[in-house]
Amino acid sequence: MVELVVQNLTKRFGLVTAVDNVSFHIANGEFLTLLGPSGCGKSTTLAAVAGLDVPDQGLIRAGDRVFFDSAKAQVLPAEARNCGLVFQSYALWPHMTVRQNLAFPLKLRKIGSKEQQRRIAEALALVEMADYADRYPHQLSGGQQQRVALARTLVYQPLVLLLDEPLSNLDAKLRERARTWLDHLHQRVRLTTLYVTHDQIEALALSDRIAVMNGGRIVQLGTPREIYERPADPFVADFIGTSNFFSGSIVGTDAGRMAIVRLDGGAELRTMLPRDLAPGARVTVAIRPEKLELSTSPDNAPGEEGVVLAASVTTRSYIGGRWQYQLAVGGVVVKVESPADYDQEQLWLHVPIAGSVVFPASETRREPAPPNGLAA
Repeated sequence: MVELVVQNLTKRFGLVTAVDNVSFHIANGEFLTLLGPSGCGKSTTLAAVAGLDVPDQGLIRAGDRVFFDSAKAQVLPAEARNCGLVFQSYALWPHMTVRQNLAFPLKLRKIGSKEQQRRIAEALALVEMADYADRYPHQLSGGQQQRVALARTLVYQPLVLLLDEPLSNLDAKLRERARTWLDHLHQRVRLTTLYVTHDQIEALALSDRIAVMNGGRIVQLGTPREIYERPADPFVADFIGTSNFFSGSIVGTDAGRMAIVRLDGGAELRTMLPRDLAPGARVTVAIRPEKLELSTSPDNAPGEEGVVLAASVTTRSYIGGRWQYQLAVGGVVVKVESPADYDQEQLWLHVPIAGSVVFPASETRREPAPPNGLAA
């Protein structure tokens, strides 16, 4: 296992800067995910680490081995980096059995026959595919092919594991099982892993840390809990999970960092300020749907400190064990999930003090269009 270091990485395609001065490190055995929308630069970053693309500038290092250093004009070929790479497409040789697919990278590395058999047996056992060694890819399910592709990567003992949306070809149920299985596998092998996905559930479930990318840059790097509960800006709050956004102005604060925000529709919220913002400042307040609660009367609101606002139900949908409501609150559309089935058109919305995150109004949500598909 090694530490992977990426510093000031930049990659341009013509006039488009796909990766813009990106820096991060992955500790020995850590699982780091690059998460973001299509076109944000996450796959381009992974391709640069793998050696499939040559960046314009920056440094990439795995342990003491320098993969790329623009300052010294060093570029290590992809085949010399010893990275394990699994794509969205499993890319198994269709005319080879599972065993032969795993033997192929070992033969290229001139590993002896006896050692080949030992490593193949060990890798197939890790992915629970030992009983399928003599089958061909077309005789396997999508999930089984995905395991074989990963075993073929593990069999030659790579320095770093690079996974580019490896679960995206699986159906929803199989994808959920594959996430659990992949997490258990990582706990066993503890390879330094760089994972790329646009699926927030995958990122939250698998990662030690997440780097959220937008427009070619990392906009927040932290643990799954930090990313979800303390988003750095409205883009992160909107991309990770779902958030309701309210615009307004701060009309009062106190020494305990408690603030009163008057919304543009006239209602007032009480919230904690995570940064220094003075009365009069325009702000955006983000609130997760699961933090909000509904009631049929303002007197039935929960005991947790907060405010109660009148709300009109515009739509309601049953999503299995819970109801999803869309409400109009002072001219703002608000989404709420609740286990309760309300058939009234008028409800009361409880907004707890601890349930919101405040951003300066200048921090806007933005999700760029993919630059000709080059920076996925």
